[in-house]
Amino acid sequence: MWSDEDTFETHVEDTLVAGAGLCRHAAIMKRVPEIPFVVKRTPGEFQVDAESIVQQGADELVAVYNAKLEKENNYRLFKVYHGLRSDAAPARSLFEAWAYIALMLALDGCLNAFFFKDIGSLGLADGFIIAAMMAACNIALGFMIGWGPLRYFAHRFKLHLLWAIPVFVFLVMSIGMFNWGVAHFRDLVQVNRDGGFRDLWSLLQSNPFGILNFASYLMGLVGIGIAIYSAARAYTMFDSYPWYGWHYKRMKAAETEFINKVAPIKD
Repeated sequence: MWSDEDTFETHVEDTLVAGAGLCRHAAIMKRVPEIPFVVKRTPGEFQVDAESIVQQGADELVAVYNAKLEKENNYRLFKVYHGLRSDAAPARSLFEAWAYIALMLALDGCLNAFFFKDIGSLGLADGFIIAAMMAACNIALGFMIGWGPLRYFAHRFKLHLLWAIPVFVFLVMSIGMFNWGVAHFRDLVQVNRDGGFRDLWSLLQSNPFGILNFASYLMGLVGIGIAIYSAARAYTMFDSYPWYGWHYKRMKAAETEFINKVAPIKD
């Protein structure tokens, strides 16, 4: 062991004697300065350091376990307090939910591109761009319905209905009016390609129910269908009961973290 009375020279001499002529002086001079850093601690000092490291690891493990218990307790309290019988069922993957919405946006754009192909100079390209913009509006409106008021209809605190019902009615009416306007817009550009929003507004005021083309009706129905699908996706994306899925995910994340901490110890 390393002592304050030791010197590099004594280590060199001891090594040469022990080597009985087999050790090279240059190699010894290279390695000897490293020895104090290897054997500097006594067994007692090493034990103190080792116990400190073990205690630190134990404290971290206990903290992770306490966090796991806290998240589980919060989840159970939320479930009991709100009178929920089944466990939370959040979406398996947010990426999956958004992928479905993106797929519907692409399909709706491709379908409506045919309806709007005669509007711009680029044919189907212009039709797809216009249809995609309109589908994006329907998706946004539907998402707001499913994520917002629709999830609060079954909430334990019925006071949420004071804002949920008016917002729901407003968004539903917005979807209907928007797609009715889209159908009129398609009729308008069939007659006058240079027609704009002023002409559309005048048409809606003078003859709000005068949609002439079946394809225009179909386009409006497709838009409403996209909004309904988006609302259904948003309703289940974060679990159908507000904040229930959030507590569930926190509990599962804490459980996974604890398992990952314990796994090296078991191995």
